[in-house]
Amino acid sequence: MSELLEFSMEYGRRKGLSIRLPSGEGALPGLIAVEVADASAVESRLRSQNIIVSARKDVIRLAPHFYNTTEEIRRVMDEVAAI
Repeated sequence: MSELLEFSMEYGRRKGLSIRLPSGEGALPGLIAVEVADASAVESRLRSQNIIVSARKDVIRLAPHFYNTTEEIRRVMDEVAAI
Protein backbone atom coordinates (compact mmCIF):
# COMPACT_ATOMS: atom_id res chain seq x y z
CA MET A 1 0.00 0.00 0.00
CA SER A 2 1.37 3.41 -0.90
CA GLU A 3 2.24 6.03 1.71
CA LEU A 4 -0.30 8.43 0.24
CA LEU A 5 -3.07 5.84 0.36
CA GLU A 6 -2.22 5.06 3.99
CA PHE A 7 -2.19 8.79 4.80
CA SER A 8 -5.58 9.20 3.09
CA MET A 9 -7.13 6.44 5.17
CA GLU A 10 -5.58 7.62 8.44
CA TYR A 11 -6.43 11.29 7.95
CA GLY A 12 -9.96 10.53 6.79
CA ARG A 13 -10.61 8.37 9.84
CA ARG A 14 -9.21 11.09 12.13
CA LYS A 15 -11.77 13.43 10.54
CA GLY A 16 -14.51 10.97 11.53
CA LEU A 17 -15.08 9.57 8.04
CA SER A 18 -15.89 5.93 7.36
CA ILE A 19 -13.25 4.69 4.92
CA ARG A 20 -13.49 1.50 2.89
CA LEU A 21 -10.99 -0.22 0.66
CA PRO A 22 -12.12 -2.25 -2.34
CA SER A 23 -11.74 -5.98 -1.74
CA GLY A 24 -12.14 -9.21 -3.60
CA GLU A 25 -11.30 -10.29 -7.10
CA GLY A 26 -10.90 -7.38 -9.47
CA ALA A 27 -10.45 -4.86 -6.65
CA LEU A 28 -8.59 -1.79 -7.79
CA PRO A 29 -5.51 -1.06 -5.69
CA GLY A 30 -5.03 2.59 -4.91
CA LEU A 31 -8.71 3.43 -4.53
CA ILE A 32 -10.49 4.27 -1.33
CA ALA A 33 -14.17 4.81 -0.73
CA VAL A 34 -15.64 7.27 1.75
CA GLU A 35 -19.17 6.58 2.97
CA VAL A 36 -21.50 9.56 2.54
CA ALA A 37 -25.24 10.12 2.83
CA ASP A 38 -25.77 11.35 -0.74
CA ALA A 39 -22.84 10.47 -2.99
CA SER A 40 -24.14 12.34 -6.04
CA ALA A 41 -24.66 15.56 -4.08
CA VAL A 42 -21.22 15.28 -2.47
CA GLU A 43 -19.62 14.64 -5.87
CA SER A 44 -21.34 17.71 -7.34
CA ARG A 45 -20.33 19.94 -4.47
CA LEU A 46 -16.71 18.80 -4.62
CA ARG A 47 -16.58 19.20 -8.41
CA SER A 48 -17.76 22.79 -7.99
CA GLN A 49 -14.56 23.28 -5.96
CA ASN A 50 -12.45 21.59 -8.65
CA ILE A 51 -12.08 18.40 -6.60
CA ILE A 52 -12.63 15.33 -8.75
CA VAL A 53 -14.15 12.24 -7.13
CA SER A 54 -16.51 9.55 -8.35
CA ALA A 55 -19.92 8.84 -6.79
CA ARG A 56 -20.79 5.15 -6.41
CA LYS A 57 -24.01 4.29 -4.57
CA ASP A 58 -23.33 5.25 -0.93
CA VAL A 59 -19.67 6.23 -1.32
CA ILE A 60 -17.41 8.60 -3.14
CA ARG A 61 -14.27 7.07 -4.58
CA LEU A 62 -10.90 8.73 -4.39
CA ALA A 63 -7.77 7.61 -6.16
CA PRO A 64 -4.70 9.19 -4.57
CA HIS A 65 -1.77 8.92 -6.96
CA PHE A 66 1.94 9.66 -6.73
CA TYR A 67 1.40 13.13 -8.18
CA ASN A 68 -1.06 14.14 -5.42
CA THR A 69 0.19 15.85 -2.29
CA THR A 70 -0.78 15.25 1.32
CA GLU A 71 -2.14 18.81 1.37
CA GLU A 72 -4.54 17.93 -1.49
CA ILE A 73 -5.67 14.85 0.42
CA ARG A 74 -6.23 16.93 3.56
CA ARG A 75 -8.33 19.37 1.55
CA VAL A 76 -10.54 16.63 0.14
CA MET A 77 -11.05 14.93 3.49
CA ASP A 78 -11.71 18.28 5.21
CA GLU A 79 -14.32 19.18 2.60
CA VAL A 80 -16.05 15.80 2.80
CA ALA A 81 -16.11 15.96 6.60
CA ALA A 82 -17.64 19.44 6.42
CA ILE A 83 -20.46 18.39 4.06
